[in-house]
Amino acid sequence: MHVDAVPSGSTENTRFDQNASLEGVAKWYGYIDQPERVPEFMRRAFTMLRSGRPGPVVLGIPNASATYERHKTLHISKRMAESPGPC
Repeated sequence: MHVDAVPSGSTENTRFDQNASLEGVAKWYGYIDQPERVPEFMRRAFTMLRSGRPGPVVLGIPNASATYERHKTLHISKRMAESPGPC
């Protein structure tokens, strides 16, 4: 899930804590503070999505980062088996 994230405290009216509000719903919340970190956070989001307990992961992406263009391929590793094979 992607949400439009506004950095906490960036204006007088942004006191809403997205991380705290999503704590009971999402199993992981990541906030992309720099456009260059998009590949790093995408890898982490997919890792969190595929591991541990089931549930959504959320990426907070400010508008400035969402419109940033970078021509680099994002490599995602093959999916691991969700459960062990038969003994």
